[in-house]
Amino acid sequence: MRKYIFFFLLIPLFIYLLFSPGEAVRASAKGVDLWFHTVLPALLPFIILSGILVRSGILLPIFRKADKIFRIFPGLSGAGVYALLLGIFCGFPMGAKITAELLREGSVSFREAKLLLQVSNHVSPAFLLGYAASLLPDPGWAFPAAVLYYSAAAASFFLTRGFPAVHFATGKIRKKEASRSISPEELLDTSIMDGFLVILKLGGYIILFTVWSEMVRSMSGGFPVLAPVCAIFLEISSGTEILLSAPLPPVLRMTLLLAGLSFGGISTAAQTAGMIRGSGLRLSLYLKGKLLQAGLAAAFTLLFFAVV
Repeated sequence: MRKYIFFFLLIPLFIYLLFSPGEAVRASAKGVDLWFHTVLPALLPFIILSGILVRSGILLPIFRKADKIFRIFPGLSGAGVYALLLGIFCGFPMGAKITAELLREGSVSFREAKLLLQVSNHVSPAFLLGYAASLLPDPGWAFPAAVLYYSAAAASFFLTRGFPAVHFATGKIRKKEASRSISPEELLDTSIMDGFLVILKLGGYIILFTVWSEMVRSMSGGFPVLAPVCAIFLEISSGTEILLSAPLPPVLRMTLLLAGLSFGGISTAAQTAGMIRGSGLRLSLYLKGKLLQAGLAAAFTLLFFAVV
């Protein structure tokens, strides 16, 4: 059934490519420019570094030594905190990627991985305070936007985790299949190749969904609100620019922006599906967590503007 829905959604895009090739090419070029000049330099070093850290096993023992502290706050194992922090600072879809890697390595339990999948995927501070903030009509909104975004992320985490905190297992859940040591040269080479594979996949998703966003905008001439809403919930990079340039009331723009960034877009959901493939984790669980965060972000934003 999902396969038929997927192909049904692709039909309008195929028609758009056939009958509006000029617009499609410009949208595709915009996606390439966005990927090459913004996403690649911002994410690739973190992807390579996280691959080295996970494969080398250097950082995880350090986090595990603080397990007793992490059990109290934030209520995760050391490996879980590692995935959560890198997911926050590295940006989409690193949280899901690292969670799946740790689960495959046996460093987190399946139960904890399900929680991490819902709460560890975020836009990076560099994206939020750099790219998105540069497009805001008033630069003074950047700091409140960041506070509202991360407040919603924190509230979503604690609501998903529940009270009291579950004490997740901290040791190895299963024995690694391969116990041989890996040389520094092989470690670096493998991590770089894996990093480029991941970033190329992200580029494909960004280009495709940027074209999709432009298609929606060209088809929604009589509905000025539809295009920016669809754009931010399809792909956040190009969607942020489309939304913030739309003639909408400031409160509505900020609410939609923070809700869209919290959800991450369908493009990020597709990227996440690729990252967790074969791990046993389900995309529906991820979507549930991101919809909760998006709802909280919208509510916090409306409350903020009502107070100030």
